Amino acid sequence: KHESLLADQNNIYFYLNMSPEHGYGYSTIQPSGYELTVGDKQFSLTVQNPYNLQVNQPRKVNLQIWEHDKAGYGKVNKVTTKADVYLNRIPINVDKGVGQGYTEEMEFKLPLSELGITGTTSQEITMTNRNLGDQTLHVMGGSTGPVVLAISGFAIALFAVIKMPKINELRKSLHE
Repeated sequence: KHESLLADQNNIYFYLNMSPEHGYGYSTIQPSGYELTVGDKQFSLTVQNPYNLQVNQPRKVNLQIWEHDKAGYGKVNKVTTKADVYLNRIPINVDKGVGQGYTEEMEFKLPLSELGITGTTSQEITMTNRNLGDQTLHVMGGSTGPVVLAISGFAIALFAVIKMPKINELRKSLHE
C-alpha cells in the first residue's frame, strides 16, 4: 500500500493506493477502519459505497465520520457534505505471466470544519487503519503563512544589496 497524509490550516489531505506494484490480491479499497486523530480528538472514518468501481472512471463518494470521546460518542456523527472524496480503479501491468491487473485509489480533502475543528496550527494529525497494516501516518498541521515568502524576499533583497556593487564595479572595469 502507498499512503500519504498532508494538512494545511483548513484541510486534511489523504491518498491511498491499494496495490501499486502487483495489481492482484488485496487491491480494492478498504472501506472501514480508518482512525484519524487531530490533536486530542479521535474520529473513525468509513468510506460510503466504495464498490463496483469502473476502470478510469473516478467516482465521488462520501465519508461517514464518527467522533470518539470518553463517553463513547462524540459531537460529530455524520456523513460529510463538504469533503471531496474520490475513488478510482486504475489498470496496471503486473508480474510477467499474470497479465493485466488493477489497483484502486482513494483521495480526499477533508475540511476541518467537518470535524468541528478550526485550524490545526501545531497540532499533530495521525491516520491509521489496522486492516491495512501497522503503519501510522503523521503530519503536523499548520501554516507558515507569509513567513516563508517574507524570508525569501528578504534573502533576495540582501543578495542584491551585497552583489550589485560588485557587479557594477566589474562592468566599469570591462568598459575601460
